[in-house]
Parts: sequence; structure tokens; C-alpha cells
Amino acid sequence: MSIFDWSKTALTNGTADPTINWAEGQPPSTVNDSARSMMARLAYFRDWLAGAMTQGGASNAYTITSGESLSAYASGMRFLWKPNANSTGAVTLNVDGRGAKKVYMPSGSQAGSGDISVNAYYDVVYVPTLDSGNGGFKIVGAPDATNTALFLQKSSNLSDLTNAGTARTNLGVSGNLYNVTASAFALTLLDDANAGAARATLELGTAALKNTGASGDAVPLLNVANTFSAMQTIDVAGTGSRLQIGPSFNGGTPVNAGDSEIDVTAWTGKPGLRTSRHNVNSWLMGVESDGRLNLTQNGSAAFQVSGNTIWHAGNDGAGSGLDADTVDGLQGSDLVQISGSQTITGAKNFTGGLSSGGAAVATLTGAETLTNKTLTSPVINGGTSSARPQASSETTGTLTAASANKTIQATGNITIDNSVFSAGDIILVYAGASSRTITPGIGVTMHLDATSTTGARTLAAQGVAMLYFVSASQVIVCGAGVT
Repeated sequence: MSIFDWSKTALTNGTADPTINWAEGQPPSTVNDSARSMMARLAYFRDWLAGAMTQGGASNAYTITSGESLSAYASGMRFLWKPNANSTGAVTLNVDGRGAKKVYMPSGSQAGSGDISVNAYYDVVYVPTLDSGNGGFKIVGAPDATNTALFLQKSSNLSDLTNAGTARTNLGVSGNLYNVTASAFALTLLDDANAGAARATLELGTAALKNTGASGDAVPLLNVANTFSAMQTIDVAGTGSRLQIGPSFNGGTPVNAGDSEIDVTAWTGKPGLRTSRHNVNSWLMGVESDGRLNLTQNGSAAFQVSGNTIWHAGNDGAGSGLDADTVDGLQGSDLVQISGSQTITGAKNFTGGLSSGGAAVATLTGAETLTNKTLTSPVINGGTSSARPQASSETTGTLTAASANKTIQATGNITIDNSVFSAGDIILVYAGASSRTITPGIGVTMHLDATSTTGARTLAAQGVAMLYFVSASQVIVCGAGVT
């Protein structure tokens, strides 16, 4: 229900609005209510025209909540609309959920991308005949494109103009285009005695004296090939200079004063800078699609710096003629050889294997560190070998694989979980000042050494227990302090 549901025929308005009772012989008690309801209807209509409504929706599909809960659109319904987003496509407007209707520009075309600006005000009126009779909203307040009477009419030629000022006005040019004041103007070009006078009338500079073309005393032409037979200089006073080849997406990047750039760009292809010498060779430096800077050549010459060939993945290896004197400052004699016998002296830390078919392949002298390595019948310093397990960082709780084949100085009780350790793993547990409980987890069978007794065991204070893993789920515990 809105003011558009009222009739221009006064007689039919008695009960046209359920909130207003102007029926003949109405009770006196309804007069004040009807008057106030009429004021409310007018206030809503006021808000329509003032843009004081809830504006919403998303870009292109906009909405208005009028406050009146319209039952249907009516011809001439008018709203001051304030969009909440810029348009990016075909625009529609939906008032009170009555259905999205196309929004038309004053020219008669549907509003599209860029036509509607956020927070701008648009005076729109509902026209039922728009959109092939489906109805739509027309933006008003500006002339239609077909209303040419409201546009400035330009002269079809300049022959009827009395001076240059009138010519500029009719051409839509504000002020003096070339910022030059001519001494006098002919009434028309027909009154000029020669070409020089005509140029003065039109305020043309010396460029008008040049021939157009590709050589000689000529003005270079845009969008055609031009040949320059002399050196060209680009000098922008007070700033840096840039020669742009390709699309200008770097044009807004400033060039530092005193700097010069050659900017070779491409949208999808590979931008390249080529240097060539006639009948000899050419080099092309370009940017690949993944951002790599690639230098390629047309010919067989090597890439050199100051006469020296650059070492790269394409020319390394035997026969390259290139000599790497050192590797990280080390001579070749300082490196371990792959084949042949070699004596290694000094402290070394081997993290790889040192056996091949059970035979030793290196002789170690001095202080050496071997971590988690298997030595077959090693002889160290001419005597028998000896080793001790490392200490684990775990001292209590459920052990992890990090404690395999290590010693544990317990600070609390120990739990062994299933499938954590492998067959052959050994763990030594020292109880310390207090007794400790060693508990098998779910799925783990823990036997007391040389018995069929299973389950949790107690390790007495100052006692040592050895855990030997028969498999990932079976462990043997032994030690004088284990009960």
C-alpha cells in the first residue's frame, strides 16, 4: 500500500486505504487516526523523493526498501536512488522485492559497467512500456540522446566564421590551443595572401613546414614505419629518460633523475633485447613466462666476459676446456677420491657408509666421529674396537623411536608402546635415586628375562635394566634390580 494506491477520483478514496477512513458518515473517533495515517503516507513519499530509504543489493543487482511494502509497481513511481556499489555489468533495480527491473540510461540503453557510481544520486521513474512491456526504471534529469535540440549545434564548416575565437568556440576548444597569441586573423582563409598567412591564421607552428615521410626533412608518422638517419636524443629536463618499446604498463613507474632506461615489454609473448653484428652472431636477452632471464644466441660463439668463457650447465664437464681451480677454496688434492686408495688424516665426521662388501675402503687416523654406522671387524689404533651408546633426551613417560639403542637416566616411570621400536633395538634404563616402573603399552608383551612372567616391572633405585626388542611388539627386560 502506498500513495500510488489512492485514486484521483475523490469519491473512491473513502476506503481505498485500510489505514485511512474518509467514508461518508465516518465516526468522529476515526478523524484523527485517518489524518495521521495520511501524514505518514506523505512522509514515505517524501523519503522516496529525498533518497531517505534503505539502499542495498550487490553490484549490478541493486535493491531499495521503500518502507511501504509495495504490492506492485505503478506507472510514474519515482525514487531518488543512491547505489551502494559501482556497476560492473547490466544494471537492475528491485523495490520491496517486487521483482528486478532493468535500469535505462537517458539515452535509452540499459545501464551497464561504469554507468552507475557508488553513493551518487539517480532520479529514477518506473515506466511500464520499457523492456518490451515488462517495465523498467528510467534515469531522468538529463536529455535523451535523440533530443538534439538541447545540444550545442556546431557549424558544419569554418567558412562562415568571422575570427579565430569564434572558430575555437565552435570547435569546442577552450582558450588558445597553442598558448600563442596571433597578431591578426583573416576573416576567412580565402582572405590570406599566402600559405604563411594561412598558418598564422590557424596559429600553426614550424611543424607545418615539414614534409611527412620516412627520411629527409620530414615529420615521423605514428603507426607506420619510420627510418631515422641521424642520432636521436631523448632528454627530459629534471627527470630520467625512458625509451618505451611495447605496451606501456610500466609507464607510471618513475625514472630517477639522471637515469636512463630502455623498457622492452610484452603482455603474453617474450620481451627481448637483441644485439647483432652483420654476418657474425646475434644475442637475445629475454624474460621467459616463468620470470627467468634467458640469454640465447644465434651462432656458435661462446658467451664471454672480458674475453673469458662463462661456465654454465651447457658447457661443463670433461672436454669443456674450463678449469675450476678450487671448490669452496679447496684444491682437488684436499677432496676425498671416489676410486683408489687414499689416506685421510685429521678429524672427520662420516655420515655415510664406510663399507663395501664387508671390506674396508678407508683408513681413519686421529680423532674420528662415526654416527649410527656399522663397521665390519674394525681395527682402531691397532687394537680392538669399543663404542658406547648415546644418551637419550627422553627420561620419563612414553618413549619414542628417538630412544632406540640409547641410554636413559630415568626421572620417572617409563612406558613402551607397540610398533615404535624394531627387532634388535636395545635400551638401557638407569633408575637413579628412586625406583621406576617400566610398563608395556597395549599390544606389547614384555617378558622378565628367562621367565614366562609378563607385565609391568619395577626397577629398583640405582638399578640398571636392559630392554631387548625381539620384535616391534615383544620385549625382554633384564637386570639385577628388575622385579
